[in-house]
Amino acid sequence: MKVEEITESNIDDLAPLRGDGHVETKASLEEEADDCEEKNLQEVRRMREEHLSVDEIDTLRAKAATKKAEGNECFARGDYIHAIAAYAECIEVCPLQFCKDHSVFHGNIAACHIKLENWEDAVKSAGKGCELDGGNMKFVERRAFARFKKGGDLLELAAEDYQKLVEMVDNAAIRRAHEEKLKLIEQAIQERNEKLKEQLFSGLKTFGNFCLKPFGLSTDSFELQQQDGGGYSINMKQQVVLGCGDDYIHGNFLSTALSPNKFIATQGPLQTTKDAFYRMVIQEGVQEIVMLCNTVENNKAKCANYFPDKAGEQMVVGDFMIECIERTPLNEECLTVTRSILCITHNNLPTNLPIMLLIICDLIGLIRRSGTIIAVQSLIKQRILSQPMDNDLTLLKHIRFFRILAVQTETQYLFIHYALVSLIVGQFKHILPPQYKTLFEHFASYEKAI
Repeated sequence: MKVEEITESNIDDLAPLRGDGHVETKASLEEEADDCEEKNLQEVRRMREEHLSVDEIDTLRAKAATKKAEGNECFARGDYIHAIAAYAECIEVCPLQFCKDHSVFHGNIAACHIKLENWEDAVKSAGKGCELDGGNMKFVERRAFARFKKGGDLLELAAEDYQKLVEMVDNAAIRRAHEEKLKLIEQAIQERNEKLKEQLFSGLKTFGNFCLKPFGLSTDSFELQQQDGGGYSINMKQQVVLGCGDDYIHGNFLSTALSPNKFIATQGPLQTTKDAFYRMVIQEGVQEIVMLCNTVENNKAKCANYFPDKAGEQMVVGDFMIECIERTPLNEECLTVTRSILCITHNNLPTNLPIMLLIICDLIGLIRRSGTIIAVQSLIKQRILSQPMDNDLTLLKHIRFFRILAVQTETQYLFIHYALVSLIVGQFKHILPPQYKTLFEHFASYEKAI
């Protein structure tokens, strides 16, 4: 007695290609327990069948064949649920010694599940068919197709099945069809991996924003750059990159609406970073350096001495010769607060220099001072040009986006407002209306302090 399969010329006719890229994880422990239980039951069944006579065995096989015919009829009229039930009964009835018959039953159940688009069940049934008859290409193809449709972590296994089919098939046309399937699977794997990467980075970004929020930062303050070797590096946006190789300096470009890339906020150079500091000065065409601290404060070194202190003196820093041409205070009032120095000379300096020159704001301590002075400069410029003035918090958030923890203390925040009010009213405090005089009374103690 011969058991025949359901005739299907091409498994692709059983269902349209429709991938959702969905990823699921299997409950592997439960599956292992189910497999173990099934093996135990089959072992008990096999021992029982050993005591059957030849006639009894033939009778059971004939009964299974009859049920299979019923299943084929159900399949032919599209009644796949009852077809599955009929084939399942065949598996229960047919003696286990007929492995070929059992492989056909499982393969036909897989075909029904494919019609019903039950991809996971189709994979399992086709897999059992392959275990019993590994040389049957139809079973391999059905499993490959179901794995492809299931997608997710089964795509690589689907590719293995189709690669196996390419090696098994002699017909050139069929082989090309399988090779086309392989290309589709490779594309699906790439799309899945990109989606998983997006989900991963989205989760990391959410966690990063949670951690950075207390510091006034977000992941948008950083940029991810892929390296030539395939890895990634994370850098602050607008970070100054030294052109002589893959080298960085602890400085960031800061821009405002009226002054794009006008400032570079950086720490005062250390003894080991003075050379890099002047490389940045030359590279970015810096014209002025504004130093907002002393090299020594409260008997504590703040930064290295990176420029000559007296007119006519010279200092060698790496490949650079630094000369102090002249030293003068901006004015007597701010002499103890800040000083401006020309740190470099330039031979044949052109006379038609652009008005908007890069300025370095140089400080120690997470640029708290430089952020303050940049905010004041931006607001003053908007006032001079009669431009709408930024909301102070909006401006500070913008500055901190490019430089971590700029404007860090209440005193610095107060100074920004004081400087702006002082600019607007100038020397006319004595003729202001009473409500404005009250404003300056609030600043009186602070004005004495500075």
